[in-house]
Amino acid sequence: MNFEEALKRVILGTATEEERAFVIKQLALVKEEPDQPDEPQPDLETALSHIESGAASEREIAYVRERIIAANKEPAKDPGAEPKKKSRLGRAVTIAACALLGVIVAVGAILGGVFGYAASCASGKDWIGRDRATEYAKEEALAFLREHTASPLVSSAAEFFVEEVERDFHYNGRDLAASYYTYEIKLIAKGTEIEVLVDTRGSETAARSTYVTVVDYDGHR
Repeated sequence: MNFEEALKRVILGTATEEERAFVIKQLALVKEEPDQPDEPQPDLETALSHIESGAASEREIAYVRERIIAANKEPAKDPGAEPKKKSRLGRAVTIAACALLGVIVAVGAILGGVFGYAASCASGKDWIGRDRATEYAKEEALAFLREHTASPLVSSAAEFFVEEVERDFHYNGRDLAASYYTYEIKLIAKGTEIEVLVDTRGSETAARSTYVTVVDYDGHR
């Protein structure tokens, strides 16, 4: 089995179980020399699985890359392997290391461009902004209390204190231009906690209730 081709397929997520096992076995033969001996190293098989699925952390990517480079510097300590095969593995690992770096850079560049475009589309639709979203959230929270509590303790939207505002990006992989932002705003007033969601896909001409909604309430009823 060709180590270089097997590793490429592992990175691209198209490897068979046999190829994955082969790559893991070959890399596991390489002597580990971590830069920080006291720090536990990632699990090799888990790191490769994460690379396949695109969920690898920077530390996992760096760890696998170091193992590949180390394999090129030092022949695999496989007592049953012949010197010629070790040399062939070393040459293959050099190419595979470049392939790994190339794939990571290419995928990163592609994803960066994709997410950048989607985020740009989402920002273009964010006509509300943080300040207006907060204002709408307070007004909706007051209306909610008046409708759902017998004797509201809060009489004015100005009484609400903004504890937290989160602007969340919603990526749409099928239609990048349909990506959007929402504001999740947590308000507090007189022992009452209300969380309001403001969806930037709404518009000034649409009914406020279609894009500003109370999603959580904890207080007097």
